[in-house]
Amino acid sequence: MGVPSAWRKQLPSSVKGRDLALALVRFFEPDVFVEAENGLADKLGIRGDAHSFRRRVIPLAEFHSDTEGTGADFLLGQDVFELYQYRYKRELRFVPKHNDRKFAYVEKGDPRRAIFEASVGVFPNEKAVEYFRRGYGEAFEPETLEATAASYLKILEGKYATPFHVGSHGIETNYRDGWDPTVFVFDSSSVPDLIDYWNVALFKRVVPLDIAWFGTAIEFLRAFIERTHRPLPGNPHGVMIHTTLEFGRSISEKTARDAIDLLTDSGQRPLPQHSFSIKLWYDQIWHTDWRHGGVQPRLARLEAAEDDIEPTVSIDNPNFQFKPLAPKFARRFGRGTNHARWANVLTLNDYSGESGLAITYPPNVVATDVPRLTISEPTIVSREGFVLLQQMRHGREFISLQPQKTAFITWFESRGLKAKPSDPGRNADEVIRAVGGLRACSIFADAPTLELMERMAKSVHERKSGTVEEFPDRTAGVAQWKQILDRRKSGGKAWSAPGLSAFTDRNVIRLGLSVRCPKCGQNNWYDLSTVDYEVACQRCLRSFPFPQGNLSFKEKDWRYRLVGPFSHANHAMGAYSTVLSLRALGATLHVGHEVLTYSTGLLLESDTLGPNPLEVDFVAWYRAGEKFWINPAPSLVFGESKSFGSKAFDRRSIQRLKRLAELFPGCFLVFSTLKESLAPEETKLIRSLAQWGRGLRNGEHRALVIVLTATELFSEWHVPQTWKAKGGKHAALTAHPSTHMDDLWELASLTQQVYLDMGSYDSELIDRFKRKQRRH
Repeated sequence: MGVPSAWRKQLPSSVKGRDLALALVRFFEPDVFVEAENGLADKLGIRGDAHSFRRRVIPLAEFHSDTEGTGADFLLGQDVFELYQYRYKRELRFVPKHNDRKFAYVEKGDPRRAIFEASVGVFPNEKAVEYFRRGYGEAFEPETLEATAASYLKILEGKYATPFHVGSHGIETNYRDGWDPTVFVFDSSSVPDLIDYWNVALFKRVVPLDIAWFGTAIEFLRAFIERTHRPLPGNPHGVMIHTTLEFGRSISEKTARDAIDLLTDSGQRPLPQHSFSIKLWYDQIWHTDWRHGGVQPRLARLEAAEDDIEPTVSIDNPNFQFKPLAPKFARRFGRGTNHARWANVLTLNDYSGESGLAITYPPNVVATDVPRLTISEPTIVSREGFVLLQQMRHGREFISLQPQKTAFITWFESRGLKAKPSDPGRNADEVIRAVGGLRACSIFADAPTLELMERMAKSVHERKSGTVEEFPDRTAGVAQWKQILDRRKSGGKAWSAPGLSAFTDRNVIRLGLSVRCPKCGQNNWYDLSTVDYEVACQRCLRSFPFPQGNLSFKEKDWRYRLVGPFSHANHAMGAYSTVLSLRALGATLHVGHEVLTYSTGLLLESDTLGPNPLEVDFVAWYRAGEKFWINPAPSLVFGESKSFGSKAFDRRSIQRLKRLAELFPGCFLVFSTLKESLAPEETKLIRSLAQWGRGLRNGEHRALVIVLTATELFSEWHVPQTWKAKGGKHAALTAHPSTHMDDLWELASLTQQVYLDMGSYDSELIDRFKRKQRRH
């Protein structure tokens, strides 16, 4: 695949045609594809599901066919003839000659120029679709216009409605590029310029103008610029709306500046100052890294209808159904073998954050093999949500959501990796389930609390001989627990500090009685269900009468013991660090609503990984809130979590995550610990990986490293506020209101500066630029 010469000057020399095509696919996220040449989709790796009866990739030659003289049978898209019939019957049949607005039909003009075909709509001459022209004429009684500059300017001035206007009936186009309009001046005889116009109209308010008619359109342009130059609604600072004159990439700079000279000729009245600007480049919609500068273009959102549904789903019942939205004018069934007439976009939100179901996935528009959320069809995932292609009205959609761990296991399998839960991962799942979700794991966000629980946990020792000794978990008195929790309440945030009931109600600890055995002299702990008039010693196994008369009936006789997944040693097999890391990502980075699909520990296996499984403590798809400069897709996050070990992160930890970064370039690597700071040896190792991860691969960072310590994991409510309250470097880096810690790219930069003593990304870019200048 080659790159048109008109586009090459704006692209790095290393970018090939395939690279550019895939970048455009990532930006536009098409639901379906029509191939101009057979085999193009295969070259890009675009495929549907082999078991689906719907085709996402259609050769242009098969796009429509004549069905025995009754009209065209389109494989994709909604037949506009049904709209013509609907509007005529509902709106126009009894209106006297459509007196409010004239409709127009433009005859085919110069075959070398396609301005009318691209921006107005011209009916093709094929016999199979002749009924389009006939239906348009019967419904709207259009005036026939010649394909001239004068006709085109009348249409731009709003004097006529055209086939494109009619075809967009009922569709609300929500642009997200601000108020400033763009006049896109291009050469309609240039295929690259036509493609650029078609694309730019999907993310900007554009007025298309052929460069050949620029001189004829001078008065229209001046009036448009003056009319547009007005105060920005709702802005109290005097900001004005201005017009951008953008020139197509096939047009030389000299031609563009000559055109501007015509517009601003001194013989005419001067245009208002700063009322327009000139743009001689195209928005880099193929770009992948917008955080180093600029504002990422946003696709316009097209909406014909919207509805809210509130299904009740859970791990035990992940299924729901709903009635899809459909155009009012569409017949119940399409013609012939249409594979997709329109689409519904399903956006899911789990406001509780505790359903345990996967509602965030990375986009899969290139290959839709996973996930499969409907009964028989693959599910297209875009940044908007789940795209459900529709064929008929009055149908039903049946959705079956996946448990989060299942979602990751099937996703890894689609990429050639076998994944299964690890033992620590299973225990972390049980911890999350027992307390009621990630947000409830805040009860563990305190070092003294975790230290007390570790002292209470059972321990297992394996001797060199292979003998395993298990020592029962220990108990802690009521007074010890009260002291720990009273200290948390006295920290100034009593409203958020947990009480004893937060632990007992969730079966973290269980109350019982401590009784001394009169036979062997050892203390025993009995939960309330086993207390009887005669009890058995757990050490010597002999029975003795319960000492009813010797109890002091004070708190020292009542003691707590850890139960279930919390009773394991080594901080519940490392579960607390894992769940607090996930809580930070999913709940405390921002007071808004982030969406996190995650899995606790997994073992990954494949031939490429060698004989030993690769263990990851957690993995997540993280969807940050949209910012004005960036609209990121969900990020893939791998985590290595440790407790309080002094030198817990070793070379093996680094190698594991680096291997994952090599398999999944562009991911984020999280090193999290319950400690306040890293050991010097740990800092050196992680810094080396972070420096490697900052390197670029195909214009993107290899993998950005995030470091989370006790400061973030023990944050009571909001990590940015915790940083501000901590003071020092933490506070300095978050002082500016534009700091967004919920953007993982920025979080990585901030934590690398604080915990790894590295410079910011921007400072590194400046240093790199200076070194490059010195070499030249």
